[in-house]
Amino acid sequence: MAQSLRNSHIIFDIDNSPQLGFIKSFSDYNAITAIPLLLGLALTAGIVEEVTYRGFMQNTTHRKYSKIVSYLVIGILFSIVHFLPLELILPYILISIAYSFIADKQKSTGLVIFTHFLVDFVLFLLIYCKVL
Repeated sequence: MAQSLRNSHIIFDIDNSPQLGFIKSFSDYNAITAIPLLLGLALTAGIVEEVTYRGFMQNTTHRKYSKIVSYLVIGILFSIVHFLPLELILPYILISIAYSFIADKQKSTGLVIFTHFLVDFVLFLLIYCKVL
C-alpha cells in the first residue's frame, strides 16, 4: 500500500502541480512549526470550501436545477478551482458529488467539513513526512 501511494505521482503526474509544491515547501520547517500550519491549512480549506460549495452553492443551485445537475455542476466547479492535472479532474468531481450527497442527506455541512479536513490533513502529513 505505501509503495503504491509513493508511486501514485507516476500514474497521475502530479509532481509539477502548484499545490504539491506548496505542501512540499513545508518540509523546510521543523515539525513544531509545520504541523500546526498544515493543520490550520487543512481546517481552513475544509471549512471554507464546504461552506462555499455545499452550504451556499448547493442550496442555491437546488432551487433552479435537479439535485443530480446541481451535484454535477458543483463537482465540475470544485475540480476546476483546484487547478488539477487532467488525470485528477474526474476523481475530484466524484468526491465532490459524494460530499454533496452526504451534505444533502445530513441536512448539514458538519460531516463533510470534518471529512474534508481529515483527508487534507492526512495527505498533507504524508507529503510532509515524504511518504508521498
